[in-house]
Amino acid sequence: MREKDILDEYPYILKSLKKLKCKLDEMMKDKELLESVLNHSKEENIHKYTEPTLKVFETVLDRYINDILYMKGKINNLEELKNKINEKKGWK
Repeated sequence: MREKDILDEYPYILKSLKKLKCKLDEMMKDKELLESVLNHSKEENIHKYTEPTLKVFETVLDRYINDILYMKGKINNLEELKNKINEKKGWK
């Protein structure tokens, strides 16, 4: 990517970072809630949750964890690009 193209993308990078960080926060809260429900149901041996239902919770939780890791990677890539642009412009 040419330097001018990168500089043109700077506002998009900032906007994307903000959106991704908000989405990541939401996903982290959802993940914590899922973990809490799953752990509580296992600890209390709640009978309203059958074994297949618990498996579904575990599967959804695994997907959340994978999505969170993917999103953190995207955020890190955008942060690196933003930092490179800031260095070229002399910003901090």
